[in-house]
Amino acid sequence: LFDPFRENTAHESLPVFGKQPVQTYETPLFPLRKKYLVTPVASGLLIVHRQRALERIFYEELLPKFVDRKPVPEKLYFPVALNLQPSQSLLLEKSRDLLLRMGFETDENLAITSVPPEHPTDEGSIMDSVREILSVQGEEPLETPYGERLAALLSRRMAAAEQNNHDPANHFLAERLFACREPHSTPDGRACTTLITFEQIDKIFI
Repeated sequence: LFDPFRENTAHESLPVFGKQPVQTYETPLFPLRKKYLVTPVASGLLIVHRQRALERIFYEELLPKFVDRKPVPEKLYFPVALNLQPSQSLLLEKSRDLLLRMGFETDENLAITSVPPEHPTDEGSIMDSVREILSVQGEEPLETPYGERLAALLSRRMAAAEQNNHDPANHFLAERLFACREPHSTPDGRACTTLITFEQIDKIFI
């Protein structure tokens, strides 16, 4: 698998009386609008969608924790009231078993009292996850394991939270992405990377 961020491991043997080691070349990587990372490669410019890259990274890190394993909900300090419309409350009532399978517990008022491990605990993230679960109920293939669904859900919330932190360690992020099994797409198939070839760039200036 092509990895533009892998360091050159070739080096010269060091003499007895320690000279400095040969410096290795590091591929330049430029942040763009706090949303993308851009790096030159042999055939053009590779653009990485930062939040989607985080989503892929988190998904592959989380998936082994939930495959064939029921998530153990973690209690919140304070319940999160969802403030749903009557029709949404009815749907939530019918979906309590599904929510529990995904690691979300509710109380008698349908407030969220527990979330899956690793899930952000802020109110916005919790509400986004519950809405997502309710909105896709019945749309996902029945054969999709709950572990995969939960890992995908958590990766989206964690990536959104991490993106807002604007972590400057972009090279480390890129290295983690290209160490993934499928670095070029999110768990639900959206592109994490795209390539603008030199031929495409040349045509702009004709």
